Amino acid sequence: MSEQLTKSAFARHEKSTFTLASNGEPQSLVLMEVADLSSDPENDESFSLLFHATGPGLLGQGLYQLNHQEMGSQALFLVPVDADESGAYYEAVFNRKVKNSLR
Repeated sequence: MSEQLTKSAFARHEKSTFTLASNGEPQSLVLMEVADLSSDPENDESFSLLFHATGPGLLGQGLYQLNHQEMGSQALFLVPVDADESGAYYEAVFNRKVKNSLR
């Protein structure tokens, strides 16, 4: 992805579609939610992405190449977290230091 993988970068694309090729078939995933997980936002950036897929089949937990029209292409580790009659839900979690805690 051409942009840095930050919460704000993904938040700008909430409700937009990402695509991935699984077993040669393109599958669409809509970024449903970008949620803050950080308890210390001054030092850490922790957030999750919740995707919804309506394509056939459930993807297993793993690393997938996702493409977005504006953000470009990036490998994300997706975990299936739920499924219902409308499709499957996948989560990607990010944790990174914002400030160096070593002095």
